[in-house]
Amino acid sequence: SYQTRSFTMERPTDTAGVLYPECVRQLKVMLGLPASAESATPLPKTIRLAGMSTSSLSKAAATAVQPSLDDMLNARGQTSQARLHDAEAALDAVRRKFGNKAAQFGA
Repeated sequence: SYQTRSFTMERPTDTAGVLYPECVRQLKVMLGLPASAESATPLPKTIRLAGMSTSSLSKAAATAVQPSLDDMLNARGQTSQARLHDAEAALDAVRRKFGNKAAQFGA
């Protein structure tokens, strides 16, 4: 059977580190699993294809984002979203130069 689900995130993002966990959470909900289920939890049925799409895209520089309280208290003056974006960009650069398995985020 074919299912779709629509979800709007609370804050804009441009990082896979934010999008991927949300996609996994939405898949779990569609399959009737608790959103908090461990990643090792077996799926109740075989999944042939899972995908995601984005919409309402805009240029990052033109998108106003209200900083969280944690972002406001951060002494470095950079939001957590911006730090994650910079880390992913650096990781992408290393992978382009040395191959996809050259580096990854730590646990």
